Amino acid sequence: MDEKELAVNNTLEESELILSGIVLQKQDKLRIYNRIYESVFNSIWVEEIVAARRPYAEKLIAWRASKREDETKLLKGGELRKALDWSRKKILSVEDYQFFKASQEREIHNYKTFLASICSLTIVVLLLGGQFKNIKSFFLPYVLEPELFSKGEKTFFLGRGNLYQEYGINAFQKSDYQGASAHFKTATEIESNDPELLIYYNNALAHKKDNFLTLAVAVPINARRDAAREILRGVAQAQNEFNQRDGINSQLLNIIIADDNNDSNQGQRVAQEFIKDKNVLGVIGHNGSSVSQAAVLKYQNSGLAMISPTSTSTELNQKNYPVFFRTIPSDAKNGEVLANYAIETGIKKVVIFYRDQDIYSESLKEAFKNTFEDEDRKVVNTINLADPNLDAFNVVARSVVKNQADAAIFFPNLEAISTVINIAREKQNITPQLGKNLDLLGGDALYGADTLRQGNKAVEGLVLAIPWFGEESNSFAQEACNTWGGGVSWRTAASYDATQAFIAAISKSENPTRTSVLENLKSIRLPPEETSGNELDFQNGERNQEPVLVRVVSGRGNNCSGLDQGGFYFEKVE
Repeated sequence: MDEKELAVNNTLEESELILSGIVLQKQDKLRIYNRIYESVFNSIWVEEIVAARRPYAEKLIAWRASKREDETKLLKGGELRKALDWSRKKILSVEDYQFFKASQEREIHNYKTFLASICSLTIVVLLLGGQFKNIKSFFLPYVLEPELFSKGEKTFFLGRGNLYQEYGINAFQKSDYQGASAHFKTATEIESNDPELLIYYNNALAHKKDNFLTLAVAVPINARRDAAREILRGVAQAQNEFNQRDGINSQLLNIIIADDNNDSNQGQRVAQEFIKDKNVLGVIGHNGSSVSQAAVLKYQNSGLAMISPTSTSTELNQKNYPVFFRTIPSDAKNGEVLANYAIETGIKKVVIFYRDQDIYSESLKEAFKNTFEDEDRKVVNTINLADPNLDAFNVVARSVVKNQADAAIFFPNLEAISTVINIAREKQNITPQLGKNLDLLGGDALYGADTLRQGNKAVEGLVLAIPWFGEESNSFAQEACNTWGGGVSWRTAASYDATQAFIAAISKSENPTRTSVLENLKSIRLPPEETSGNELDFQNGERNQEPVLVRVVSGRGNNCSGLDQGGFYFEKVE
């Protein structure tokens, strides 16, 4: 825009400018149409438009507000890389480039300082040879994608509006753990049902002592925020109880949170970073069975124990993966219990809805079929929930009219839950017209507040097989209810037990290592009063525990028993 005229290149952008009337073409030159446009659409206007779209604008503004002194506002790791990629071929302000330069200099300074203490002459030569990025990512955890990890440096759950949380995060970033613990404590008093805050408060206490034990937890934050919070509540409760007892030999527990997005590729990258962090003694997670299978391949090569509180696929076992444990029944038991319920209630024909090529969904389907099918009972159809052409109205009508099914059995993975809700709504609308009911049964993935909230009346009567259900007589359920202000799910109970198992394994060694923790897990035995209510000892990585059947009913349930949302709740099937 600073040039009076430019040569014509016949690009699409030039055509749009000519058609808009901003420029005109004279022979082989482009010129601004008039002086008004020339004064408005100048380089300052371009800079403002580009600036408004900066992916790093918030941090740049904060850095500027600190008079360019607050280094915590600079970009780092993946953020810096993405910003530099975005800036290519763009005309930015001098301040932008100064911000990039300061961010790059801070990154280089931090890792040069680290490498200076550990590197040999060979590494120094490689460093001078331009291999710096490869070296730092090879040695240091959480460098390539720092946005996926946090001990207290950031929040994964934006928009909470808790100012003391922000104060705590700022203090934690500056290693002011005394201030961070005070702010996080106040934040938890304001928002007592936020597990992330309680974890960060306890992490600040642990870092303040500067001698702590570390576990990691991987949850699907962006994919399923409700499920992620449920898992974090169990971890936070166990960590808080341990730290309130002053830990082991005054060593408190520090928890690193990671977002695996319920994605196998991201799960493997998260696992790789946990492995690099030699302080991590064990991993709680992952959530989905497919993600756990991808991650456990990494952990196995490093001897890092993994306890999943939610992965139930029968393909996950210690015969295939010696570092794998779980605190819930496998799909073999869940499918058997659900099938026996169908048999006992007189169901003869079923249609199974599942997610093709998902190991959780596939193994639950096979477990159900193995128990259910005989000469009198049949699975009359199986339908892939991932089919892009799936029509909810048609599949319900076909299941009732053509297949003469008595029940629809749902085994979705997390991504397919919304499809199940849509099918349930169509079933509610059309089965009265067809003169035949269709019972609804399903797997544990459907147990959640979002199922009640989104499904509402359409999921009334849905029966699920789940690993655990909180009852009034259960002391853990009551304590969890008091801590979080309401009933908790089986994910909270199972993640609490996973954390308790790791604490027990760590406590058996004077100087715990990954090797000792992995070995100790094989022999721990926790009584019911130290778990969510059932004895815990691992037999080849498996827990001997019977699943529970629950049903969606209308009304309001007991505040401390299960989940309650939108006028519907889960009750135990007796």
